[in-house]
Formats: sequence, C-alpha cells, structure tokens
Amino acid sequence: MAYVPFSLRYRPQTFDEIVGQDHVARTLQNALTGGRVVHAYLFAGPRGTGKTSTARVLAKALLCEHGPTPNPCNECRLCQAIAAGRALDVLEIDAASNRGIEQIRDLREKVRYAPAEARHKVYILDEVHMLTSEAFNALLKTLEEPPEHTFFVLATTELHKVPATIVSRCQLFEFHLMGERTITESLRAIATREGVEVDDDALLEIARAARGALRDAESVFDQIVAYADGPITAGLAREVLGATSRDALVGLLDAVASSDLAAVFQRLDDLVAGGKDLAQLLQDVTLAVREMLRLALGVRATAEWAELSDHARRLGGDRLAEGLKLLGDAERRLRDATQQQLALELALAEMTELWAKPSARDEARAAADRVRAQHPEPGPRVAGHPEPPPVHRPVEWPAPAPAPSPAPRPAPPAPVEPEPTPVYEAAPEVEPEPEPSPEPVAASESASSESVPASSLASAADLVERWGELHFQLKRMKRVSVWALLKEAHPVGMVGDEVILEFPGKMKFHHDRIASEYREDVERALSAVLGRTVTLRTSLTPTLAASDAARATTARAAAQHPEPRSRGSKPSAKPAPEPVEAPEPLASAPEPAPEPERQLVTEPEPEPVPEPTPEPPTPRSAEEAADNAASLALDLFEGSEEVNPE
Repeated sequence: MAYVPFSLRYRPQTFDEIVGQDHVARTLQNALTGGRVVHAYLFAGPRGTGKTSTARVLAKALLCEHGPTPNPCNECRLCQAIAAGRALDVLEIDAASNRGIEQIRDLREKVRYAPAEARHKVYILDEVHMLTSEAFNALLKTLEEPPEHTFFVLATTELHKVPATIVSRCQLFEFHLMGERTITESLRAIATREGVEVDDDALLEIARAARGALRDAESVFDQIVAYADGPITAGLAREVLGATSRDALVGLLDAVASSDLAAVFQRLDDLVAGGKDLAQLLQDVTLAVREMLRLALGVRATAEWAELSDHARRLGGDRLAEGLKLLGDAERRLRDATQQQLALELALAEMTELWAKPSARDEARAAADRVRAQHPEPGPRVAGHPEPPPVHRPVEWPAPAPAPSPAPRPAPPAPVEPEPTPVYEAAPEVEPEPEPSPEPVAASESASSESVPASSLASAADLVERWGELHFQLKRMKRVSVWALLKEAHPVGMVGDEVILEFPGKMKFHHDRIASEYREDVERALSAVLGRTVTLRTSLTPTLAASDAARATTARAAAQHPEPRSRGSKPSAKPAPEPVEAPEPLASAPEPAPEPERQLVTEPEPEPVPEPTPEPPTPRSAEEAADNAASLALDLFEGSEEVNPE
C-alpha cells in the first residue's frame, strides 16, 4: 500500500480531534444535538486550518447510521465510506476547476434527486471564491431554498471575493490560524505515535515555519523525519527548512547593534555566498529583532536569545520597534526589487544608523535636563544662594549720592587738572553706560520670582522633570504644531491647579497663540502628564533691549534736569557717610564728583564750551589747584541755584 503522509493519516475524524477551532466544533455539536442544523454553511479561513476536514466530520455526523449525532461512530459503513472518500451521497467539488455556469447548472439538476444510500446528501464546494459571477448567480436560488435532504458546505480562503448575496444565505464560520504552542502539542502527539525522538526546539522551529497552518507543520515534520537518521534537533530542522543558523543571526545583529557597518556587509556577503535565500534571511532577521523587542520589554524571559539580551536592554523598545518598521518596509520592497541584495543591504544600513542614534525617549530626557539646567527654580536660589546680592547692587547706579564725597579729600589732585576740557566731552558718552547689562536679568528674575508665590515654586522641579513628556502627549493628540510654539516657554511653577508658563519677551506671537487658540490643547496635555486637571496661565518676560532703552531714557532725563541730583549732592560735603560705597563711582568713571557737576552747567550755557579750548596755565602747586577747583565748584553750584530757584 502507498505511504500515507502525516497530514492525511492524522486528519481529524471527530469534532473532538479538530485542533485550534473549538468555537466551530462546539457550535456544530450543539446544533446537531438541538436539531438546529442549517442547510448551508460557509467555512472561511487561511489554508491548512481544517476547513475541509471539518466539513467531512459534519457530513459524518449527518449521515452516520447512529445519527444525526455530534459524535459519529467512525465504525459504520457510511462513516468509513466518507473517511475513505467513496461515499455516494457526499460530493466534494473543486470550484477552482468547476467554476463555470454549466457546472453549476448540472449541480442544480442533481440536487433534486434523492440520496442514493443515506438519509441526506452533502455537497462540499472547496475554494468557492473561484466561481464566476454567473455561476454565483445561478447558485443563489438553490442555496436559498434547497431540497430538504440536501446540505451545502462552502469553503474558501478569500472571503472577500465571495458575493454578499452568497454569504447572507449561509451560516458563516471563520477559522483562525493556530498558535505555536497548539501546533507544537499536535506535532508532539504525532511524534509519540510514530516513535520519533525530537527536541522541543525543533518542534518550535517547525511551528514557526508553518505560520499557523497545522497541515503545513505536519508536512514539514514528515519531511524532516524522512531526512533525519536519528534524533531530530533544532539545527537539523533549520537545515531542512532553509532557515538561517542561530550563530549567523546573532553575529549579524551583533554587528548592527555595534554600529559596525563593514562587519554587517561582510556577514551578509558570507550568507549570500552560502546560497541563503534573501527573503528567508530577512524573515529570520525580523523574527530575531522581534525576540529582542520582547526581551527589552520584559514580555517573555527566555534564554533562547541570551547572546542579544545585552543589546536588547541597551537599545530599548523604541529603537527596536523602529528597526522592525524598517525591516517590514524592506520586505515589501524586496518582492519587486531586481537587486534583492542591494535592498537588504540598504535596510540593514538604515537600521545600523538608527540604532547608533539615541532613542526619542533619551532625547526627551536630555531635553528635560537642558530645561532644568537653563531654567532653575527661582524660589530656593533667591532664598538661600549667596550670589543674588551682588547681582542686585548695580540697580542703584543711576543715583550718584556719594558723588560729591571726593570733594573734601584732596588725595587725587592729578585727575583734577584735565577737568576743564576733557570732562565736558566725556560726560555725554557716559550716559548709555554698558555696565547696567546685568540689571535687566536681575530685574526679570526678581519679577518672575515675585509673580509666582514662593509656596508654588516647590512644584516647579516636578513640572520641569516631566516637561519632556508634554511633547509625547501632544504627539499622541496629533498636535505637534502646538509643541513648536511651546519650545521657547519654560514652566515657572504651579499655584494650586494652575500651571504657570513664561515666554521670552520677544516671543509675543507664541505667547498669544498659546494663550488663546491652543490653551485647551495645552491644558489637556498637561492634565494627562500630571495626572490631574490643571489650568494654564502664561506670562511674558521683559526683554533686555526694552530694559536698556528704559534705563537710557532715564539717564537722559536725569542729565537734562539735574536739579534734584545737585541739591542732593550739596549736603554731601561731609566726607564721613558711607566710605564703603565710594569705590563704586570710581569703577564707573575715572573722575569722581566734579564730572556730573561740570556737565550739568555746560548744558544750559553752551557759550563757555569753546572758551576753555586754550589750555589753562598750570598751577604753581597742587594745593592751589585744589583750592581753585573747590572755589570754581562752589561758584557754579551757587549759580545753578540762582537760575533754578525751585
């Protein structure tokens, strides 16, 4: 007798033997028990999942001499005839070769005849989607109102090609692909019956290659049993299947993860030279990266890919998922590529470059660190840091209260000599002093710290730490454009459930858009990140240019109206008060007190300006020069009081 392969020898003969389709078997058994069997069934699903075998078991259950029964006996004459494929009342028709309207017309004529030896007649139409449109139309009436003794079972692998008018006249059962564990258990049962020694890893390799089709797994297992001379190992199974060896895959992925592109191309060339099918190689690489992703996510702890576990944990789920997307795109390109090796090389090169870069999560963390570094919390720094006092000291520079103090000390006589001419020219240049540049920063910092209560600034650290997550939340909300406006802002703190964001003064457009049009989007994203409902408040930081302009305007106004300063400087003839602050005017200008006084007098009386062009004669002694300077200052001061008596 001819050899019977495993796929036919171990074909299901009862509903209990049907593997992986419990929902179908149970429904049919209950229908047989309760007398609710319909006249037409439609079995749809991938190949090798048991559609035709289930149709034969249903025919047995209907035609068994002890039936209809949910458990056919497989011993009576009709059950054995159906199992052998020689029952007269069970007709299997291949719709792919009998797809025309003439064959369907012939079927319609034969349907009316009574069964030859059984109670019912069963028609099994395999690959029914191959029928023509005319054939489907001719079958409609027969399916809708068949004779009482006739049952139809239609089977198809492409349900979408079956007209809806046919589907609506049948009871539809969808068959699913089987899991690797289910296929492995079925193969283990066959190996036990056949007395074959096989490793679990070898059965797992066969189950993966079958891709959910039990019939394919049984056929491959039958082939490997014929090839092996002894126990079947995983390496032997991969050799028969043409799969890439584990060592080759580990070496290739290790080179990719190590960013060694030269080693990647070298290992790929070795595999191609060994006759490896590139499509199969790409599938093996994809499965290996999938296992790395599962290791990185902690979905399944297994020692099968222990060599790549370190790379999996280092790369993380983000980059491994992106690598899988690249391999999926490469698999689609490989089908139509004339240079398949080139397409695979490009995919591996892209994945090598991708894995060499930091992941999106790492970039977000780095961005959050930069935000924390650029915008530290103002509350604790103002309260406890010793540097802020020097930062605020330059704020007092416009009021030169200690300016006249050097008058009583005659120690620096030399700077007094060039007073007539050089001082008049240097005075206007001192007005826009560049030194107050730290002032706006200090003012803005103090303003921002004053605008937020100190109690609320304690939560700014938590807000800044999670600031990077706001980008991902807006991306999930498909509002990436909002993040482009928020990039220049930084969180200042929280007051209750109110988040305070501060924009630079030059970013008024960004501030206005966020405050009006995108406020709700930002509030929803912040609420999702912080885990509670929050509201948004925005503010603008004064710009440095605006502060400088305001300070320059103040200086010019003080120069044009000097009376308050001159009056304030008159009682300062006493040298005793505040000796410590005397160096401050010296640091800003070389001439201490006489500078502003001579400048103030020359403005209302421009006529004397050209007069001092000839250099005055040098005094005979330093004491006389000091006396002359003091008397001149006193005369000028008294004259200014006479001009402006207010």
